Amino acid sequence: MNLKLKPPSHDYFFKAIMYDNNIAKYFFEKYLPSHIRDEVDLNSLRLCKESYIDEKLKLSAVDVLYQADYVGKDGFMYLLVEHRSSIQKFLPFRILKYITRILNHHIDNKNNILPAIFPLVFYHGKKPYPGDGKICLASLSGKYKNIAKSSLPDGFKLIDIRVKDDSELINSGPLGVLEYIFKYVYVENHIPYLQKIEAELLLAK
Repeated sequence: MNLKLKPPSHDYFFKAIMYDNNIAKYFFEKYLPSHIRDEVDLNSLRLCKESYIDEKLKLSAVDVLYQADYVGKDGFMYLLVEHRSSIQKFLPFRILKYITRILNHHIDNKNNILPAIFPLVFYHGKKPYPGDGKICLASLSGKYKNIAKSSLPDGFKLIDIRVKDDSELINSGPLGVLEYIFKYVYVENHIPYLQKIEAELLLAK
């Protein structure tokens, strides 16, 4: 019997990359807004491999979840990274469920202070992600989104790798090269894109 092995998914590779603390540090240094980045010690990053259980007892593994200690004060916050290769209408709600599961975990463990959680979405799909650089929960309310904005969390940060400049990615270190590869992961012939990486890196020497 011939068994066809299914190739590893993009999600698998993204997690494998982001599970490396050094790569994760580069990522957060690059994409966290300054008011968050200045508050946390990225040298203290700790990968969380816990999964969270919803009310129907279905296992839900957060894509990438790190803890980072605050600078000069007690406590830590969570940095959550969701990897997406396609547009999902209810992604904002899915992220909100992740957040509530994490907070519920702390409540169940009798914690009186709940940690802050900052989510980011890394996207490299075939189509432009709608919106203005945010994954907005209020957008699910259709024509009432302006009303919904007053009572729902602000949008979650969107990193749309499709709109990033090729040369800028390639020349921004190991993380940038990996991002460049994700940007063109759907093309049929990868050779010209790999040659461009080589040419850009040689030019930079």
